[in-house]
Amino acid sequence: DIMPPSMRALISRRLVPVAGKKGSSLAAVMPAASAIFVQAKAAGMSLQKAHVAAMKPTGITARAFSVTPAILSSIPIARGEKPSLELAKAMPRDFCDMSNDALCIYAAQGHHEAHRERLLREIMNVDKIGWTKAHDKLNEMEAANKKMMFLATMPYKTGVSIAVISAVGSLPMVFDLTTALWFNEYFVTADVAEPEDLETWLEVGAWTWSWMEPPLGHISFFLLCLQFGRNQMLNLGLKPYTGRLQAFRAKRLGQKYSKYSELIVTDFAISAEWHS
Repeated sequence: DIMPPSMRALISRRLVPVAGKKGSSLAAVMPAASAIFVQAKAAGMSLQKAHVAAMKPTGITARAFSVTPAILSSIPIARGEKPSLELAKAMPRDFCDMSNDALCIYAAQGHHEAHRERLLREIMNVDKIGWTKAHDKLNEMEAANKKMMFLATMPYKTGVSIAVISAVGSLPMVFDLTTALWFNEYFVTADVAEPEDLETWLEVGAWTWSWMEPPLGHISFFLLCLQFGRNQMLNLGLKPYTGRLQAFRAKRLGQKYSKYSELIVTDFAISAEWHS
C-alpha cells in the first residue's frame, strides 16, 4: 500500500459511507482513494495536492466532507517538499482562525489572546449569538474585570515612582558637590572635607559615601529580606499581594457572570491586563 498512514487516517475520518447503498463501506472507498493518490503522485503533484485529490474520489458511493482549511493544515509535509499555496492559504493568522484544540493549547500556555478567544466562543455557545455580536458581552466583561484596578494597583505605582526617583536622585546626592553640601547642611551636619579633597566628582563621592553608605546599604538589605520572605511564602503555597489580587479578580468576575464556564472566565480574568 503506497498511501501513507496519515492519508488512510484522513480517509477513515472524513469519508462517511451513505447507509443503505451498495458499495458504501470504507473497504470499498479506500482502494479507489489509494488509486487516485498514486495517479496524482505519478502526475507530479505535491504531497499536499495528492492528499486533496484522494480526499475527493469520484465514482465512489460515499459522502465526502469538503476539504476545509483545517483539513489542509492537518496534511503533513513530506521530507524535501516545500509547503504548497493551498497549505499557506489554510494557515491560521489569528487566534480566531484556530481550532478549539489549538486554542486550548495556547490558553494552557498562558496566552491572554487565547483566553480571550476561548471566552468569546463560550459566549457564542451560551448566548447563541455570532462572533461579532459576542464582542459586546466580552467588552462588558473586560470593563467589569478592570473595575477598581486603579486603586488596587496603587502599591505598584507607588513602588515604581519611589524606585525611579531614588535611582535618579542618588547620583547627585553622592557625586554632585552642590547637592551634597545642601543635604549635609540640613540633614547630616557632618564635617566638610578640605577643598583640595573635593576637586573631582570621585572625591566628592568618597566624602559623601561616609554618610550615604548606611542608608543605601540598609535599604538594599531590607529589600533582600522582603524578597526572601516572599519566596518562602510561595514555597508554602501562600499568596502574596499579587496572587491575592489575581484570585480576587477571578472570583469577582466568575460570580458576576456565573452562566458561563467558571474555568474559562477565571482564566480570562487572571491573564488580563490590570490597567486600561
